[in-house]
Amino acid sequence: MEPEVIHLKPRRTKGMLSALADKAKGTRLRNIVLRMTVRVPGLLGIIRQGRMFIDGDLSLKEHLIQRRNSFRKWRDVVSLGEYAARLGLTRALLAPAANCPAPVLTVFPVSRQSKITTPANEEPFPEIYSVVINDAHVIPSSNTILTNDLMIFHDLYNPRCQIGSEELNGRVEFDERQRKARLKLIFGGHHDLAEAAHFLDAAAANYAHWITEILPRIVMFCEVEAYKNIPILVDENLLPNIWQSLALAIGSYRSVYVVSPLISVKVQKLHVISVAGYIPFGFRGATDHDALHGKYSPVALASVRDLAIEAVMNEKLERILPKKIFIRRKSSSRRLLNQDQIEEILLAKGFSVVSPEELTFLEQVRLFNEAEAIIGPTGAAFANIIFCNPSAKVTILIAEVPEMIYFYWVKFASVAGLNLTYVLGRGDGDASHGVHRDFSVSTDTMGSFLEELRPDEQ
Repeated sequence: MEPEVIHLKPRRTKGMLSALADKAKGTRLRNIVLRMTVRVPGLLGIIRQGRMFIDGDLSLKEHLIQRRNSFRKWRDVVSLGEYAARLGLTRALLAPAANCPAPVLTVFPVSRQSKITTPANEEPFPEIYSVVINDAHVIPSSNTILTNDLMIFHDLYNPRCQIGSEELNGRVEFDERQRKARLKLIFGGHHDLAEAAHFLDAAAANYAHWITEILPRIVMFCEVEAYKNIPILVDENLLPNIWQSLALAIGSYRSVYVVSPLISVKVQKLHVISVAGYIPFGFRGATDHDALHGKYSPVALASVRDLAIEAVMNEKLERILPKKIFIRRKSSSRRLLNQDQIEEILLAKGFSVVSPEELTFLEQVRLFNEAEAIIGPTGAAFANIIFCNPSAKVTILIAEVPEMIYFYWVKFASVAGLNLTYVLGRGDGDASHGVHRDFSVSTDTMGSFLEELRPDEQ
């Protein structure tokens, strides 16, 4: 039995621009527009408002007086924990506070090991809990929650010194002087729900963020017997393998509300689950190096690992998967520029080239769980290392640039008991792209690295 899926969309019929936009999906023009919206904050909001106006989702009056919309008023900013304490809300514990083990990382060339200083101590992560907020508005593609006078963010996000993804994509505006925030959106429709659990998020469409930040919260919530009949809210446009992981987590009898990016939703009884993992998208002023590499609950990640591996063990998967794999990355950012050359070297060593996005979720879990050796350029697919066997030899090719977040993958590897190895490459292209710069790993470096491995590791 499949879970019931209910799409919450604008109620008006699509117009000409929406029809053209649907036809443009996957085209080069759409990809160019998407890249522009990343670089120009607010552009996505302008495009959406223009589409709604021309398509008839907004009247001229609504378009002209949009600043009077109640969603757009300035609100005080508060964290979920602060809000719960202020109102005396009951917290239902989902996961205890836990320490993430100190990172263990090997670097090649070995001469660069001393350039990457690993933290010596374990990192604490707070408990994960659920609270109920009454009469709350949720915003698509955002974990932001609105009440009459407040905008509520998760407990690890500090808007006074960090820039959230909602700000970067033009959905939220933050006033540093007043320390207030407001939405910059106009919605083409509205829905009211009696009860639901909130799992909308700006990063939901990214496989790594989904697996490590959003899915763990869903898994832990759905494991609670008292919550078994509560529907959940998720965003549109999730990848097929993300949908497969969601179906695994929620089972067959729970309703799923899929929220369009063009509507708002008011929930009379909103279940909100505290943060399970987070990495800042940017900083105001000085960079917070402690927060730069992200923070994750090992308990939450382990809940996903246990669920997925148990499902793999109980399901017969027909596809034969290799034990020694090179992860091919297909992306417009952080590209390994000489990927084809590296592939040739590894193919000669008996590796198979795999594109994980072409596999189902459980096939990805099984691929990483049964692999003996994994090599590939840094990218979202390496979120799957939480499913690895501790004996697996995992090597990530990564640029050696000052701002690189080297401990991001290491924190996930610790859940599986893995020790990672980084093979460092040279950052190329525009330095302003920071951690998203393209890079290359010399074939000499790759050859030397493989020569130093034991035969059973090659």
